[in-house]
Amino acid sequence: MFFFIDKTVQSVIPLADEYQTSNTLRKADQFLAEKSKAIGDKITSEQLITNILQAELYQLPSFLEESITIACRKSFEKIVKNPKFNEITSETRLKIALKRWSDMDAVFKSTNHLNHVSESVDFYKLHGHPVLPSSPIEEPGPTVVPGGFGFGASLHKQEDLSIPLKPFMQTN
Repeated sequence: MFFFIDKTVQSVIPLADEYQTSNTLRKADQFLAEKSKAIGDKITSEQLITNILQAELYQLPSFLEESITIACRKSFEKIVKNPKFNEITSETRLKIALKRWSDMDAVFKSTNHLNHVSESVDFYKLHGHPVLPSSPIEEPGPTVVPGGFGFGASLHKQEDLSIPLKPFMQTN
């Protein structure tokens, strides 16, 4: 029966949008957001993308936010390999990425690993090294990397830090 109600709500949304019945759209938005929250990670990646597209199309903010929350926990490959992924607005894709990043920081923070991130700049300053090398090479010319992209005419000489970085890198 729950499935039937969901299909009914989803079929009413286009009509509510067409006839500009904002109260119906608001109720549908809340219903779909609550249903998504209850199902959570059991929603398939394919259905999740469909949900996001529907939420964007009909401007259902609560449903979209809940879908973003679920999407940030999904496998990157399963989400982006879906051909419909590119139909999601770049704004929503950015929100998914930022939410995932925020959630990852929370995990690092809860395990005390985030405390060492800001030490990188302090580490180099403490050892008397500039954070960004600033002495240009005498022969300016474009930098070409294996991919063939130029990065401009001014090059910076990399200094040899002569310090063991392995212990520091393990904490990041």
